[in-house]
This record gives sequence, structure tokens and C-alpha cells, in this order.
Amino acid sequence: MIVKEINYGTGNRVGDTIYINRDLKKYAGLYEAVLAHEMRHTGGFKLKDMSLDLVNEDLKPLKREWLKFLLRHPRAWVNFLPVMRLEGQWTFDISLLIFWKLVLITLVLGWILI
Repeated sequence: MIVKEINYGTGNRVGDTIYINRDLKKYAGLYEAVLAHEMRHTGGFKLKDMSLDLVNEDLKPLKREWLKFLLRHPRAWVNFLPVMRLEGQWTFDISLLIFWKLVLITLVLGWILI
């Protein structure tokens, strides 16, 4: 497993490489929790990966620190987009693609039904 520090997003695993924001070290235990979470992922896309992101047991006890991190580091919000550029290559997060598709469908249906 290779761990590479970046200056945007929070954490992401692509294959055998974990990309993690170096600024997470400024928040007690957050770097380790995000790293542990990313290590649990399979490196591909399986149902296990989606459930890990939905439940996210590693970050539950550090929710307040994670929210502080997100508010103080706007570049971390990139992680909520379904598409990200890492080392010159585009990566797609299937979980987030599904999530944003459901949000869009809900908004469109809500607008039509009103």
C-alpha cells in the first residue's frame, strides 16, 4: 500500500494508492482515522466500499474535528464531487455518482410535482 499526501480533498483510495490530505495532521486523530477508513476500502468498487462510506465508523467519534477541518480547508470539499483528478488522471467515485444522481432525481421530481 502506497500513501501519498496531497493538499486537497480528505482521503481517497485508487487501487493500491491512498491519497490523503496532509492538513489532516493538524487535527488530533483525524489523519489516522481517515487513513484507517481508506485502508478498509477494496481499491475497486464493491458493495463493501459503498457501505463503508455510508456508515464510516472511523470518523464517527471525530465528527466535530472533521467538520472543523472541512470548514477551515475549503479545498477538502473536492472529495464530495464524483470526479477527481489525481496525478494527471481522472478518477470516478461510483458511490458519489449514485448519490448525486439520486439528489438530482429527487430535485427534478420535487420540481415536477410541485
